[in-house]
Amino acid sequence: MTSRVAVIGGGIAGLTAAHRLMTLDPSVDVEVHEASGRVGGNIKTSPFAGRPIDEAADAFLTRVPWALELCAELGLADQLVHPSGLPAGIYASGAIHDLPTPHVMGVPVDPAALARSPLVGDDAVAALMADAEARSPVVDPADSLGALLRARLGDELTERIVEPLLHGVYAAPVDQLSLATVTPQFADAARAPSFTRALADAAAASHETATPIFAAPRGGMQELTDALAHRLGPRIRFASPVERLTVASSGVEVVGPDDTSVFDAVIIATPTHVTGGLLGASPAASAFALDPVSVAFVTVAFDPDTIGVPLDRSGFLVPAAAGHTVTACSWTSVKWPHLAEGSVVVRAAVGRADDDAIVAADDQTIRTTVVDDLREMMHITGSPEEVRISRWPKSFPRYRPGHLDRLAAVTAELADTRIAVAGAATAGIGIPTCIHGADIAARRIAAMV
Repeated sequence: MTSRVAVIGGGIAGLTAAHRLMTLDPSVDVEVHEASGRVGGNIKTSPFAGRPIDEAADAFLTRVPWALELCAELGLADQLVHPSGLPAGIYASGAIHDLPTPHVMGVPVDPAALARSPLVGDDAVAALMADAEARSPVVDPADSLGALLRARLGDELTERIVEPLLHGVYAAPVDQLSLATVTPQFADAARAPSFTRALADAAAASHETATPIFAAPRGGMQELTDALAHRLGPRIRFASPVERLTVASSGVEVVGPDDTSVFDAVIIATPTHVTGGLLGASPAASAFALDPVSVAFVTVAFDPDTIGVPLDRSGFLVPAAAGHTVTACSWTSVKWPHLAEGSVVVRAAVGRADDDAIVAADDQTIRTTVVDDLREMMHITGSPEEVRISRWPKSFPRYRPGHLDRLAAVTAELADTRIAVAGAATAGIGIPTCIHGADIAARRIAAMV
C-alpha cells in the first residue's frame, strides 16, 4: 500500500523535504500544502532596473556543504556566481567607515587595528586588549549572545561594531539572542581564556578565506526554489492552508478550512509562528513561540553620477545609535559583478525587534524615509530611478536563550509520532541550515512510512 506524506509549507525547507522524500522512495505519495499562491517562502527574485534582483535572501553560505550539494543535485552547480568579496562598512558620525580587520563575524581580533578605527574610543581598545592578554570571565553558553559580548568586549565595541553586523543576520538585539543557537562558534570560543584569540585561531584553522564564502544562482535565489518546484510538479497544492493537525489511529489528520485528509506522516515546514499553532496545545508548541521580527527590504536604483561616496564596498551597516531607520544597505550592483551594468542598485533593510512601525507603514512613508536616509548617508543628490518595497512580516525568528533546550524537548515529544518539524525554527536562519534540517526530517519520516 502506498504511503502518503503531507509537507506543510512550500518554502525552501518544505520543498527540500518533499524532494528528498521523493528521491529516497519514489513510491511515497507526497503532497506539499502551500497556503499562498507561490512557493519559495522568504526566497523571491523579481526584475528590477532590468536585472533579476532578490527581494530577500540573495546568497547562501558555502562553508557548509548542504546548499552546494542541493544545487549540484538540481543541475545548478555550473550556474552559481559569487559576490565581489568587497567588505562592508559601518556608518557612524556622518561617514561610512571600514570594519576593523581582521574580524570574525564583526568581532575584531587585532587591538592595533581597532585602535586605528574611528568607530570606537580607547576604552573599547582596552577591553579588546584585556581579552587578548588575560583570562576573561567565563560566560555560560546557555546565556545570551549579548552577555558574552559585553563581558568580553564591553558595551561600546558590542554596540558600535559587532551588533550592527549580527543584526543584519538576525534582525534582533544581541541581548535577546541565544549564544549557543545563533553563534555556536562564539559559544566554543567563550570557553577559552581569550575569546578573541580563540576566534582568530579557529578562523585560521578553517582557512575561511581560501574560497568564496557566498554563492547564488546567476538568475537569483528563486532559481533554486523554482528548480525544486519543477521536480515536484503537481504534488504542490497552492492556496491550501492547514489549520491544525490531529493524531488519530488511522494516521495524522490534516485539517484545512474545507476538508480533512489523513496521511501516514507529516512534515511541518512553516514559519515559526505557524508551526506553533499547528502543534496546538502540545508542550512542544512553546519552542516555536519565537516572537519573530518583521522587516522590509527597499530596493532603489540611482544614476551613478548622483552618488557622492566611493562605491568600493559591498554596502554598510547602521548601528541603532546612529538614529536612522535604515539598519543596513547592500550595494547590490557592486556586490554582484554580474549585476553591475546600468544604474546603481542598492537594497536597504528596515525594521528592528519590538519596533516594526516602519514595516507596517504605507508605501509612500517607507519610500520617503528610506530615500532620505540613503541621500544623507551616501551623499546622493538625485532622485531614484526606480523603487521596490518588499515586506517580510514575522520573517526572522528570535532565538532567545534556552532555545536549544526547548528544541530538545520537541524532539523527545515527537520521537514516537509520525510528525517531523523542519525550517528556521529548528535549523536556524540560513538557506543551507534549512536545507540540512529538511533533509534530516525527510530521512526520519522515510524510515517510518
